[in-house]
Amino acid sequence: MRAGCATPHHLEPTGGFTVSDSQLVSVSAEIRAESGVRLEAEIIEALGIRMSR
Repeated sequence: MRAGCATPHHLEPTGGFTVSDSQLVSVSAEIRAESGVRLEAEIIEALGIRMSR
């Protein structure tokens, strides 16, 4: 299910579903707590998430 341009604050993975900022922040906070910001950025990039702003 693909939401067009829901809001400028949504991230859209290449898989065609949307991830809200709150969901990403939650996951990011857990990753950061475990392993630091650098790995967090690498994981997000590896998942193919891009900013849709």
